[in-house]
Amino acid sequence: MAIRFGTSGWRAVISDEFTFNNVKRVAQAIAEFIKSTGGNQVIVARDTRFMTERYAQIVSEVMAGNGIKVLLPENPTPTPVVSFAIRSLELSGGINITASHNPPEYCGIKFNPSNGAPAAPDTTKKIEDIIDKIEPDKIHAMSLSKASNEGLFEIIDPKPQYIKALSEIVDFERIKAGGLRVICDLLYGAAINYLDELCQNLCADCNVVHNYRNAYFGGDRPEPDEDRLREYSTLVRDGGWDIVIATDGDADRFGIMDDTGSYVKPNEIIALLAHHLYVNKNMIGPVARSISTSHAVDAVASEFNQASLETPVGFKYLANMILSENAVIAGEESGGLSIQNHTP
Repeated sequence: MAIRFGTSGWRAVISDEFTFNNVKRVAQAIAEFIKSTGGNQVIVARDTRFMTERYAQIVSEVMAGNGIKVLLPENPTPTPVVSFAIRSLELSGGINITASHNPPEYCGIKFNPSNGAPAAPDTTKKIEDIIDKIEPDKIHAMSLSKASNEGLFEIIDPKPQYIKALSEIVDFERIKAGGLRVICDLLYGAAINYLDELCQNLCADCNVVHNYRNAYFGGDRPEPDEDRLREYSTLVRDGGWDIVIATDGDADRFGIMDDTGSYVKPNEIIALLAHHLYVNKNMIGPVARSISTSHAVDAVASEFNQASLETPVGFKYLANMILSENAVIAGEESGGLSIQNHTP
């Protein structure tokens, strides 16, 4: 069975193609790729999907069996935090067990190399070529108890350092002063204990929704799109809420509803944030968007005499614009974005 990476990692249906044996194959291939680059330490994280603890254990055992040290967060971890940990701890890469916004019967593996960005096509092609050649008896694994004794396994908590770094680029005190009333929908995903804690600490009133693990995601995809957020429209208008903020299964996509109960499209949010970064943060540089994203952000960049960069669909291409072109903001219509001084 050929395993191929898509726009963001490898995703497949659990117990169909996403099996223990295939997870081991992918993990072994990533381990061999990491070693070929001279790497020796990774973070292995997961979202809230069915059996992600077990899959993360399998991946960790294969990494350790190949002499690669594993840093394992104890709790589900947002994808941006994985990227942050790779860069801040100077790791060789990160492996995230997640199928992002896909339906609950799916699981997946995302790989980010040492730059913290989603793996580029040339990297995933190398990993795919290794997978195709792997024989079952060539997969190396080590129990985590043995790995721990040999210094190849460690439980970590990346949250405190990530929140501290976030406070250095986001004006927490300004948000507190705003007295906002926020509905925070975590969609049962990896943002639990991250986004909800931030909103509770920074906002005057916070209604946290779906802040517990449900591997079925309430019977739908964990996608914070207009259809999923429509249920809040009347509540927002009648209850005087200022904003609804939602995230997808691995917390790298957003959904926003304003104080009128209207869904605000990611295209508009990206343009608004670009204007904010130019005006209030005095950032300089181009903007980047995928080919399927509206040109609204281009108009903002033009007002500040900055260029607009267009990429194929997939955040791996946008991340490269932050790294190579120092883009002020990079975003796509599906609700993924990052900014110049955050993780790619």
